[in-house]
Amino acid sequence: MIDLKNFLRQPYPFPDRTAIAALVIGVGIGLLMLLLQPFGLSNVFVQHYHLFLAGYGLVSFLVLLFNGLLVIKLFSEFNWNIIRQISWSCWSVFCLGIANYAYTFEVMDDFPFSISALLTFQVYTFFIAIIPITILVLIRQNRLLRMNKNAAEVLNNNLTPTAVSKDFAETVVLTAENNKTQLDIKVGDLAFIESEGNYIQVYARENGSIAATTIRSSIVKAETELAGHPQMIKCHRAFIVNSDFIEHIKGNAQGYRLGIKGSNKEVYVSRQYTKLIKSCFLSQKRAVHP
Repeated sequence: MIDLKNFLRQPYPFPDRTAIAALVIGVGIGLLMLLLQPFGLSNVFVQHYHLFLAGYGLVSFLVLLFNGLLVIKLFSEFNWNIIRQISWSCWSVFCLGIANYAYTFEVMDDFPFSISALLTFQVYTFFIAIIPITILVLIRQNRLLRMNKNAAEVLNNNLTPTAVSKDFAETVVLTAENNKTQLDIKVGDLAFIESEGNYIQVYARENGSIAATTIRSSIVKAETELAGHPQMIKCHRAFIVNSDFIEHIKGNAQGYRLGIKGSNKEVYVSRQYTKLIKSCFLSQKRAVHP
């Protein structure tokens, strides 16, 4: 039997492509209104009738764009899951209902303003949006989970131990934003770097285990300082990983997560870096540390 609570907490891709998604849905809703004229709209008489119908698409685009920017501001992609995606979709549908009602009231002179009319709009919006949205969320989650897990399994099966990079004994210097604080560290000991606001967490090997050091800097600055070392790979806007420390790869609906030798933390891989990580796994193989 499926544990519904755990299932709904499974990772889900963060809605970070806000503008594109809002545009596609807005155009789709506009075309739907123009072609089908649902919910009695075929009996409505207003000036510029077809522009009026297309306006629902524009309203939908603006609402979804605003909500998308809001969710990026308020939530972290690392904790995004199925239930949050469905809840956010419900909120977006609720906002669409209010916005569509306000738009109709503004354009149609004889359209009544009442709670019952607003509730009617919410019901219409619910049936035209929330059910297919929820179904699509579940279908997409299942497809991405299966695809990424299978890909991760293939990559792991192709891994064979090899020696670490030749420059593992070289020292790199990570400098803080004030140019006063410096962190000197051997490339062979630097496992990965994680960005946290205005700071970066530098995870490095010390006495056989991975320990973190915090300095005030950015992931972009660190990437520049590590540019001469090809094993240091930016795999996410918040992560740089040493490919010599990649022990295994896991797949879920969000994409890939990298297991780091000597650490229980996982490094995230964003979609734009997926091909790079795949090529790294298939070409450099898994490292053997001294």
